[in-house]
Amino acid sequence: MGIINRFLCFLFSLTVLVVAICVLLVVCGVITENFFFNNLSYLLRQAEAPAVVGTVILFAFYFGCLSLFSGEKKEPPLKELTLDKTDGGQINVTVEAVKNLVERTALGTDGVREVTAYVSAEKSGGAGLKIKLDLSVLADANVPTVSAGVIAAVKNELNVALSVNDANIAVSTSEISNTGGNKRVV
Repeated sequence: MGIINRFLCFLFSLTVLVVAICVLLVVCGVITENFFFNNLSYLLRQAEAPAVVGTVILFAFYFGCLSLFSGEKKEPPLKELTLDKTDGGQINVTVEAVKNLVERTALGTDGVREVTAYVSAEKSGGAGLKIKLDLSVLADANVPTVSAGVIAAVKNELNVALSVNDANIAVSTSEISNTGGNKRVV
């Protein structure tokens, strides 16, 4: 929803709020019915009343249509990635299998203690493969060198194992650990 629609929605909500408060005050007996209806009839006899009521009705219609017919139609993430289409059929691999492959490859890189991979596929063919790696690096390792090594190793393994050349890989280091040597087994 854009800024103009938000402003219009704010004005409409404010108008509905004022009317609801007035009705609540009448129902609770704070304002008498005669006072409320006398003022309401006075306001409705003014020359601007049809324009104001028409504007409120247009806002109500506009926001009703906006809520019914607009909405993000986002496709759910794919659970399988189509690698190739042949005469015999499609060759698919699950996103979970890609995640396991990426984690094993990253753990094999020197200086990496732990790794968590987040893999998503937006479209088939490998072009929509997005990989985010969260690393725990050993304290004596150079973080940029380890990150570059992980990216190179993962890209190479994806190319060799799955023939995927254009995966989007992002690496972040969440921990620099003093304990060394013990790699997590996946």
